[in-house]
Amino acid sequence: TNICDPQGKPLLSWRVRMATQLLQDTSLEGVRLDEPWDSEHNRQFIERMPEAFASPELPNDGRTAFLAPLGPGTLLGDPSISARPERDSSSDRILVVEADADRAIPWTCPDDLPFDRRNPISGLGNQRQGAFYAAFADMGVRLVPLSTGPRRLRSMMEGLDLSQLPP
Repeated sequence: TNICDPQGKPLLSWRVRMATQLLQDTSLEGVRLDEPWDSEHNRQFIERMPEAFASPELPNDGRTAFLAPLGPGTLLGDPSISARPERDSSSDRILVVEADADRAIPWTCPDDLPFDRRNPISGLGNQRQGAFYAAFADMGVRLVPLSTGPRRLRSMMEGLDLSQLPP
């Protein structure tokens, strides 16, 4: 989840937490976790984006296209749900997607990709012909073809069985 102030206002992206805790990126020592991503002090860290968040097709300019789908039912975007190992550790549960280049944001910014249930491919698939990369809850990364279809993509983002979705 994003790094928030005591009132719940997002200050820094979940990517900063991942880079400092999981990737143990020492170039980020000094990030002020109690200041917004675009504070005078924290802006210097935008240019230090870890390679893990760089899209191969885009310049490493501090912007990332690796975004979490945000919306009802999405694991990182819905505060009303919590991870359930029986549902959210599967190889079919999408956590992060490689969004279209025009959706790229500063990697420290606590924004991500709005998820449209009616059009789950919105913002996806223009960096690779007919596909996008996704990171899954089982920590696998794979190329997802757009031919997967909107119903199946929605089930992958919301962690639902196809039988739970309208046709």
